[in-house]
Amino acid sequence: MYEARDCYGVSQPVGDRGQVAQQWNTLCREVIRAALEDTLLPAFRNACHQKLLAEAREVARRMYADALWQVASAGPLRLPLADSEDEFLAHPRLCIVVYGNQELNPATGHPNNTAVVFLNELDNLVDFFFAGQLSGQIRRSGQGAGAVFTDPAKWPMSDK
Repeated sequence: MYEARDCYGVSQPVGDRGQVAQQWNTLCREVIRAALEDTLLPAFRNACHQKLLAEAREVARRMYADALWQVASAGPLRLPLADSEDEFLAHPRLCIVVYGNQELNPATGHPNNTAVVFLNELDNLVDFFFAGQLSGQIRRSGQGAGAVFTDPAKWPMSDK
């Protein structure tokens, strides 16, 4: 028995088996802790994060597709008349205004203009134009109320 112990490099006497077992258990706990915290936990966390991200993207795509389908499958615009809930305007024409804040768009180099669009009763484009600045600090030229439409300084393509 003593010779076998020397062959395997065990230099402690047989009476210290409890201390060797305790050191062995401590070493095993450290190895298991290191394997869990340094290797397996980050791998599980990364895999879980990737799975949740993929599911979130799929849900977002599905919600967007459903919303787009609602718009695409909706009937034509029906505007109720003011005095009746079951009668609708027969051929509505629309004027849509989209606000632009006049800040330069970095992609185009042009200002974000207020746009005005006119649609006919079939929702076809009839007219479209940029309206310049229609809100905010509008410079007063002293030319009256219509100056906002005639003053060249208020139009987006003018030299200021």
